[in-house]
Amino acid sequence: MDLGHGFLPRIDARNYKAVERCLPRDGLGLFNVGLDLSWAILEGLWALQHGASTIELCRDRGVSFLVDTQAWRYHDPRTFLMEKFATTPYAPAGPLAASDRSALNRFVEANLEAQATLGASAYLLPGVIPLDAHDDVHALTLTLLETAQAALPDARPCVAFLGVHTASMAAAHQLVDALP
Repeated sequence: MDLGHGFLPRIDARNYKAVERCLPRDGLGLFNVGLDLSWAILEGLWALQHGASTIELCRDRGVSFLVDTQAWRYHDPRTFLMEKFATTPYAPAGPLAASDRSALNRFVEANLEAQATLGASAYLLPGVIPLDAHDDVHALTLTLLETAQAALPDARPCVAFLGVHTASMAAAHQLVDALP
């Protein structure tokens, strides 16, 4: 998976118009030259609700894209206090935990399906961020990756999301070493 020059803008409700103007359908762009953009990241909820024209434009211009569903938020109970996250089509009923395998399966399948429906060029696999320095997400992260591997709707490149806490870089190295 080649990310080109490495600039991946995150496209959401605040900036999609600027991206659309830099990647015009026909003719010259905002500054008379279209933006050289190999990849972009689309904010998942915005893309599901309002991103059709931007997605079409990316496809027309050959821009590959990831869909960031912000899956990392769903380990944190505070996420469910925000309606926009609690009501997504892939939101679990409550905070993700390694012990609830059926909830993880439903979440991962719905998350990957949302990305597939939008036509993501590669899957951004669901991951989590530790809530604090003592929150061990090792098992949860590996379970999410294992679940995603089994649930992929089709063959596309994948990008794994690994959240670690800076207080324990040894744990971060252990997690990377344990990846399948």
